[in-house]
Amino acid sequence: METYELSLNAAQLRGSLELCQSVTQDATQLLDRCSAHLRELDRVAQPLTQRTVALTRARENVKKAMERAAEVLDHLDASRKVESVIGEGPRANLQAFLAALAKLDAAIQFLQQHRHMQTAADALGHTTALRGRAVEQCGAEFGALLAKHSAVPQALLALQRQSMSLALSSRDLDQEVAAVIPDMLPETVLPKLRALAQAQLSNGDRSCLKTFVDTRRRVVQQCLEGLLAGIGSREDIARMAWRQVEVRIPSWVAAVKLLVRLVQEEARLCALVFPSSEQFEALQQVTSGPGRFLIEAGDRILSCKPVPDKLFGLLDMHEAASAALPSLRAALLAAQQTCRLERASPGMGGMPAPAPQTLAVYTELAGLLTRTVAEVRACFALLQESYGGKVADSVPPDGTVHPLCGSTVAALKRLMSYESALPVLFGEGAQQGPPAPSGMGGLREEARLLERMSAAVTTILDSLLAAVGAKAQAAYRTKALAALHMLNNAQFLSHAAAGKELRAVAEPWLDGHKGLVEQYQRQYMEACWAPLVSLLQADLRQPAPGAGQQLEKGGRQAAKDKWTAVNKLLEPVMAQQGSWTVVDPGLRYGLKDSIADLVLPPYQEFTERYMRLPFTENRTKYMKVGVGALRGFLAQELFERGGEGGGSAVDGRSGSRTADGSSHGGMTRSSVSSVLRS
Repeated sequence: METYELSLNAAQLRGSLELCQSVTQDATQLLDRCSAHLRELDRVAQPLTQRTVALTRARENVKKAMERAAEVLDHLDASRKVESVIGEGPRANLQAFLAALAKLDAAIQFLQQHRHMQTAADALGHTTALRGRAVEQCGAEFGALLAKHSAVPQALLALQRQSMSLALSSRDLDQEVAAVIPDMLPETVLPKLRALAQAQLSNGDRSCLKTFVDTRRRVVQQCLEGLLAGIGSREDIARMAWRQVEVRIPSWVAAVKLLVRLVQEEARLCALVFPSSEQFEALQQVTSGPGRFLIEAGDRILSCKPVPDKLFGLLDMHEAASAALPSLRAALLAAQQTCRLERASPGMGGMPAPAPQTLAVYTELAGLLTRTVAEVRACFALLQESYGGKVADSVPPDGTVHPLCGSTVAALKRLMSYESALPVLFGEGAQQGPPAPSGMGGLREEARLLERMSAAVTTILDSLLAAVGAKAQAAYRTKALAALHMLNNAQFLSHAAAGKELRAVAEPWLDGHKGLVEQYQRQYMEACWAPLVSLLQADLRQPAPGAGQQLEKGGRQAAKDKWTAVNKLLEPVMAQQGSWTVVDPGLRYGLKDSIADLVLPPYQEFTERYMRLPFTENRTKYMKVGVGALRGFLAQELFERGGEGGGSAVDGRSGSRTADGSSHGGMTRSSVSSVLRS
């Protein structure tokens, strides 16, 4: 059964294979006929295809030729097409004008590459001439825009008028300068200026640089001239006293600060108007002339004859110049960095960056700073030497502080108020500014400067005291008033040296003059009150006569002589010393208490002794000053009337610290005892 099924399947398979073979043969015959038809069709269509390809290529060639011809015609006819736009100028429509100029540039470049064409030469000449006129119009419009919008701000003009009248202080000038510099050119004008400058520079015309430099330099110069006009020429300065020159220094300081702001503003304008490669050159040329004008004015001030008072004006100038240099350097570095980046960019072909340069105004201001330091040191040397000579001023009649002491302390305080004073006077370098301690090295340098200044202050104060003391000894008729005068001066200098303004540099002087105030107190007491106390105590040591006892003629005369001697010592004191002055209230009341403790007890005992004795019938003739009157004089009149006219060199202060560090409470008991023993 299985064999039968296999034979049936084999028979069916043979039938299917035969059918497939028959179908395959029919399909092969059909394909052969189709292939023959296709070969015939290709043979027939081949000529048509060849003609179609040729026509297509011809069409493309005609199109390219027409485009090229249109381009040639466009470049040949470019000058005629844009001539009307160029004729209207950039002011009518800047964008259209610049587009027309760009079209002329492209046409000239094309025509220069195709000089072999018959009409290229004529077209090139006409186009070049038109572009030249267009570039000239750009330059004219560039200059017109600058001239229209470049002017000194009205607020600055008003400030200049005030500074010429010397009506403003240094602080007022600083505040005004900080408020008068808005944008020197309107922001809406800057894009136009940049486009016009770019158009000129791209066509090889650098006249815009000269126009910009001349215009902006003139404006900057005018901004500074108003502040510096009052300084005068070198001949004018030579004829002036220093006080007349000094009132002009705030104008110069304000001009320095104004120059910094102007340089920063001009650097900004250069960056907004010119490409990076031109910015530094433009900034250099704009600022060099005005900067030189400012430096020359500073040199004229420096040329004034050195005097001690010149020191502070020069320090003001030094501070202004020192503060200006970092800002000028920042503007310089920014301009140079931009220039170097552009030179090194791939678009510039990797051109090497230019060598570092320095703004002329920066270099010249740094040189002026060096000269100012030398002049400051010369004036400080004169200040030190000036205290070694004689005191020219007359002494105060009431024994108050000598005016020279007041002016000296004021000068030292003012000197220490300058942050740069110590580095300028004693620093190692020429261009010294405020100290900036950094680590141990900075602290050591600060300590060295303080030590140098302390030595100078000690020399000044010692010379001052010696000169004032010599003048007092020569001028005052009484040793007591001379001692009181030196007491006032010593107390005033000690108080000033212990104050916060001078403590750092005057502490060595204080340490070296401990007990100075007490020394002059002792001298005053010995010269004025010690003779009276000695006379009283000498009498009190003798046996007292009995109360109501009748004195012989010799005894009565002896009592009268004693009272005459007492009155001779006491009356001049009461007549004169009410108008003498002790400036410091604490010292004054302490000294009065010490005098009262020293004089009143023996005087009261002396008075009571002779009140009981009938040595005269007219006691008021001899006992002229009662104990109550003397007590009232010491409490209310002694040293109280001298300062009524306000002529004291300094204001009174209480609780002052003396040279030995104690507060003024009058003479100590040991001092009183020493006076009694003497």
